[in-house]
Amino acid sequence: MIDVSSSYISSRQDRMNSIIAQMAAAIRTLSNSTTKDTAISLDFHYFIDENGDIEKMDISASPCRPSIYKEILQAAFDKDKFSASDIPICDLIRMEIEPFIIGVGWITVEETPNGIRLMRTPQPLSASGWKIRMTGNERIQIYR
Repeated sequence: MIDVSSSYISSRQDRMNSIIAQMAAAIRTLSNSTTKDTAISLDFHYFIDENGDIEKMDISASPCRPSIYKEILQAAFDKDKFSASDIPICDLIRMEIEPFIIGVGWITVEETPNGIRLMRTPQPLSASGWKIRMTGNERIQIYR
């Protein structure tokens, strides 16, 4: 259980940013435990306070078979509860996670009717639009 009702998070937008960061951290951490033959199914459950804000979030995870080739993780959540932001929740999570997860590799995030799906991608220049440039001293620069 993750408590997101801390008093230091004052505004609704700040609380939403905190929730997105915590969701992305859970997705990154659990995606490291996948293999070619297994994926992770995540469910995010919310507890709403009297003001309609998300107060607590419960995350349940279980291994599953990938529903499509190169699937790493499926995350299900109620998109309608994230109304504090003008940007859709799936896009916010995509911005937190793409294009690379250490220990997993290059990934893309796809929106599904129930949430999102993480997919392995062999090329960093695929649908996400990220580009790579090698600079001096073996440094890699990733940009859009």
